[in-house]
Amino acid sequence: MKLLRTALIITALSVLAAMSQAQIFISHWYPVFTNYVSNPGFESGYVYWDRSQSYEETDEVVYINLGSITSDAHFGKYGMDLNLGSGGGYNGYFHSDIRQTLSIPIPVSSLVDGSIWCQSSGNYLNMVVTYTDNTQTYGSFHIDSASATAGNNGYVQWNFLPLLNQSKTIKAIDFYADSFEGFDVVIDDVSLTTLRWIYI
Repeated sequence: MKLLRTALIITALSVLAAMSQAQIFISHWYPVFTNYVSNPGFESGYVYWDRSQSYEETDEVVYINLGSITSDAHFGKYGMDLNLGSGGGYNGYFHSDIRQTLSIPIPVSSLVDGSIWCQSSGNYLNMVVTYTDNTQTYGSFHIDSASATAGNNGYVQWNFLPLLNQSKTIKAIDFYADSFEGFDVVIDDVSLTTLRWIYI
């Protein structure tokens, strides 16, 4: 009787251990990242993005070539060259911008990443974030490609998330650059990313 009881206890413990191991094996929390920017790395060309560019001198504005897709990418095959032209000079400057209206507006408070990768020889990249109440946040970033770390193809990352209003919801994002000297700015991998956990 004592041996039978011992055998039953051992069997029960073995079953519980097996169930525990099975539970550990099949059940996990998994992170799911979602970027609310469509075509964030320009791998589909200009899809979802609106472009404009101008050269301005005194009261005259002459539209020239728009931003173009380039193979000089941070990740993947392509990036976006804002094509600031060449020249500019004392009496005029080039302006180029690219804008996206989000398919789904996203609350700033739900973001874990708000950033863009950029490359230039000393120019500034500027940003305008428009919220659903039509207020805006502006930001500016000095691009120093000399500080780029290995493996990033000369790109540096601008983390603009701290600039955003945590109580607002984003509906559009705009990046632009101005130049008196024609220094191009290349951008890639725009991120407005959320994180949620699922249990499987």
